Amino acid sequence: MNNVSKVLRKTICIALAAVTLGGFAAAVPAVFDNGITAQAASVLNYQGYQYQVVDDEYAVITSYTGKEADVVVPESIHGFKIIGIGTGAFSGNELIKKVTLPEGIVSIEASTFNKCLNLEEVVIPGTVESIGYKAFYDCPSLRTLVLPENLKSIGISAFEYCMALEEITIPYGVYEIPWQTFKDCTALKTVKFAENTEEVDVIEIENFGTIGYQAFAGCVSLEEFVFPDWVKSVGDSAFKGCTSLKKAEFNEFLETIGISVFYNCPSLLQVTVPESVTKIGKYAFAYTYNSAVHKLIPHPDFVITGRSDSAAQTYAQKNGLKFVADDPLENTSEIVDDYLTVGKAVTINGSAKGGSGEYTYSYYFKRAKNDTWKILGGQENTTATSVRFKPTEETIYDVRVIVTDSEGNKDEACFTIAPLTNIIANTSTVSSNKINLGGTVTINGSIEASITHPSSTQYPTETYTYYFKRADNTAWKVIGQEDTTDMTARFRPTAKGKYDVKVVAKYAGLSDEKTFVVTVK
Repeated sequence: MNNVSKVLRKTICIALAAVTLGGFAAAVPAVFDNGITAQAASVLNYQGYQYQVVDDEYAVITSYTGKEADVVVPESIHGFKIIGIGTGAFSGNELIKKVTLPEGIVSIEASTFNKCLNLEEVVIPGTVESIGYKAFYDCPSLRTLVLPENLKSIGISAFEYCMALEEITIPYGVYEIPWQTFKDCTALKTVKFAENTEEVDVIEIENFGTIGYQAFAGCVSLEEFVFPDWVKSVGDSAFKGCTSLKKAEFNEFLETIGISVFYNCPSLLQVTVPESVTKIGKYAFAYTYNSAVHKLIPHPDFVITGRSDSAAQTYAQKNGLKFVADDPLENTSEIVDDYLTVGKAVTINGSAKGGSGEYTYSYYFKRAKNDTWKILGGQENTTATSVRFKPTEETIYDVRVIVTDSEGNKDEACFTIAPLTNIIANTSTVSSNKINLGGTVTINGSIEASITHPSSTQYPTETYTYYFKRADNTAWKVIGQEDTTDMTARFRPTAKGKYDVKVVAKYAGLSDEKTFVVTVK
């Protein structure tokens, strides 16, 4: 805003304050921070206009008693520039049908055109930045109104009961539709929100606002409402009784939907609620009053679409409504075998969630140094949910799984594997190779392994099986139990002679064994 506009806004404030005190307020000077001095003056008359001179330079219209149906407010009177229209200046005037306001007006104050029953059109200049409380309240004939691009705020009940108004465009820069702004505008069929003409990457957080309590309640002709990006919350009963409303399209920034927002909107049978919404009030969707049973009842055919585990799903479940998940397609494929070695096949499981309908899978692999993808499993777009892949050399491989849903949406998952030729080495030991009869041999199981893990986040469990037999006998006997995680076993021979002791170690699907000879004296 330029300096001249700032001066006008500050000047009009003191003038309108004087008007509110009865039109003949005492002349009390005020000095603003920009140095301007405003002085309220006596009420003067000019061709049906009553006005006050402010600061010996400006004038404020306080009322109009003329007889014209088509009123053109002058830009100045006796050399004084008109900078404002006082509270209730045209209130209750049943003669006027059209009013044209002059350039330079910064605001339309509270109740300015309140109950102008025959007012059909108001021409608002581009300089107006605010429209006050009940400024056009109960103007049932008003059907033509263009809000200026510079408008920044609209007051409570500003257009309530404007029952002939059919269309309105809210300028970009208005970030709140307050209480009952358009309540009972019964002919209002179209509400548009102007888009920003300047390129921006994101909406600044301070620009988020609300659609207030009963803001559009009773707009029985409204058929569609698309929420602009700045709406972060919708107040209680905001669209209550919009009986023709068939479509409500929310933005991706919306967080709160209040109580009874769409109560008694019988034509609205489906909504898609964005994931950003974290709170939905009681009776927000689907409910109407059933006079036969004297209670609120949800519509049996109402459908809520949204993300799984969201506020939308919770509301649907609590109110017995049909819920349709619209989760995005997500590829959840995985490699089953965590540790890889050359010559050992790994299992690739294709899986997905979200999206639409049945899934098909395409599996590929390539050496990382090679740009050519090769098909795994023999064909693309297969319904097979598992394939096997056997690395043939010690190098890095890329594996890719592309999942496609019935609507052609795709998502891919990529894995990198680096199989090694190294295998595990059994490094188990025994406490002694020679013992006396009645003594005990302690067997310590251990391994050394050099195995590649695709994600390096999980490690397999090593297991051991301990055996013994007499050297002249071919039948091995288990010490304890097989495939135990115990890393120690004890062996106590019952006769003299030589015994063979064996440890079989397993790790990551590989195994290695080690044998010892124990002599008993």
